[in-house]
Amino acid sequence: MDNLSKIHQWLKTIESQCVGPSFGTPEWVSEKQAFEYSTVSVEVVAYLKAVRAVQSLKSIRLLQENGLIIDFYTIGRCI
Repeated sequence: MDNLSKIHQWLKTIESQCVGPSFGTPEWVSEKQAFEYSTVSVEVVAYLKAVRAVQSLKSIRLLQENGLIIDFYTIGRCI
């Protein structure tokens, strides 16, 4: 299992054990056209940042495999 898969599995474990029970689920806010958690804590922010990082790392791998190097560096700057 590669490192990205390990991190993805780790996030799934956190989600099943911590996020659902303690964070609740995000609610749709029609004025903002976005989902938001009713209470924002350090844990929620840390979890969401970790999810964003894993999604970015997975995207970078796909872009690199398909030769889209410019996009690869763009996402790298955003992590």
